[in-house]
Amino acid sequence: MRRTPRLGLQGYLTSFFVLAALAPTLAALPFIVTTSSATADKRAVENLRSAGQQTGTLLARALHVPWREVDGLAAAAREEDLSSVFRIRLDTAKKLDDRLSWLGVAGPNGRVVAAADGTLEGQDVSERAWFRNGLDGPFAGDVREAVLLQRLLSPAGEAGEPLRILDFSKPVRRAADGALIGVIGVHIHWDLVRDLIREAVRPERADVLLVSRDGTVIVGPVGLEGTRIQSLRGVLAAGQGVIATAEEEWPDGGRHLSVTMPVPGYRNMPGFGWSLILRQPSAVAHAPAREAATQLLPPLLAVSLLLLFVGLLLARALARPLSGLVATAEAMAMGRLDEPVPERRDHREAAMLSAALARLQSALTRAPSTAAPAPQPVSWHGVERLPIAVGGAHS
Repeated sequence: MRRTPRLGLQGYLTSFFVLAALAPTLAALPFIVTTSSATADKRAVENLRSAGQQTGTLLARALHVPWREVDGLAAAAREEDLSSVFRIRLDTAKKLDDRLSWLGVAGPNGRVVAAADGTLEGQDVSERAWFRNGLDGPFAGDVREAVLLQRLLSPAGEAGEPLRILDFSKPVRRAADGALIGVIGVHIHWDLVRDLIREAVRPERADVLLVSRDGTVIVGPVGLEGTRIQSLRGVLAAGQGVIATAEEEWPDGGRHLSVTMPVPGYRNMPGFGWSLILRQPSAVAHAPAREAATQLLPPLLAVSLLLLFVGLLLARALARPLSGLVATAEAMAMGRLDEPVPERRDHREAAMLSAALARLQSALTRAPSTAAPAPQPVSWHGVERLPIAVGGAHS
């Protein structure tokens, strides 16, 4: 007797539809998650870069205002008496711009010949970086403590902080013959830069750091400001003045995604060699990627379950009519020809098989019985018994 397989057509179809519904989703899920993560990470970098560009542009434009003042005063000093009329011009400029802590002109020997409010007039500034560099051309000096002004001016920064300033300087040449007649210098309150950086628009939980060329954080989070960092790729990129993206552990704790970019120049203003670093905790930067994957998973599963449900219905629709026809065929094989053959029109094969079984049943019902008669027992009555000769004939 032939062995009947345990798994029927419906079982095979169900297994096929389960694989067909779930396998593509499971195979595509890692690719979708990776792609969405890459897209979200790229968006996080772009957000940091956009905020950095905006902050850098605002900073450059803010600093260009006092530089434009230096440029204009240098042009005016070429044709004016530095000891009288020009002093009035310096006083007016300082009163109109409270970002200027000091401005004045030093002669070629390094002594201040004219200054706003007469501050530091007669003082020797020949060793100051703004004067020495200003002899050669336009100069922008990094943040420093105001040594000479500390005793004369009230600190403009936070309580307890020393007065910190930036320097702008430029040589002054006589209009008639181009001879050097002095160096004009301007000291700018550091608050201008510090406040702008701290109030800059930034992505969620992001920090904005202003880093000098030597890797010192001159504006940044508490714990980092004033420290020199040389072990991070982002800070090394700041020292080189290049744009870079990095994800690494920071000394103040935590892993951060960071974008480094140099502070752009603005028109003819000399640069300070600064770079901006915008960093964001990795968990925050990658959160959109996880959210995207979480949002994609339910629709994918819903589609898979819908396909699976449709597949199960289809498997049942294909297998159910055949199961009924198999039961009818088994009844006919056992001689029960009085049971009607169900008419199935679920699909073409079921309809053809139903019609074939109906014709077979009809043919078997009309055909005469061809069964062989039962064998009859043999009667031995009336049969003459003959003597059986044993041996040879009698002589």
